[in-house]
Amino acid sequence: MTQKMIEELLELITLWLDDIRDIKANSYHIDELLRQLEQKANDIGPNIVGLEENAQDIDEKLAQISNCVVSSKQKSMIRRAMN
Repeated sequence: MTQKMIEELLELITLWLDDIRDIKANSYHIDELLRQLEQKANDIGPNIVGLEENAQDIDEKLAQISNCVVSSKQKSMIRRAMN
C-alpha cells in the first residue's frame, strides 16, 4: 500500500465515522419522536373516554329537557280540555 492509498483510506474511514455519528444522533432523535408519539397515543384513550362521558351527560340533559317540554305540553292540553 502506498502512502497515498493509506491517506485515502483514512479519509474514507473518517467520513464513515462522521456518517455513523450522524446516524447515531438521528436515531436518538427518532427515538424521542417515537416516545412522544407513544405518549400522545396513550393520551387519546382517556380523552375518548372523557368525550363519551360528556356525550352521555348531554344526552341525559337533553332527555330531561325533552321530558319537561312534553310534561308542559300535557299540562297545557289538560287545562284546555278542562276549560
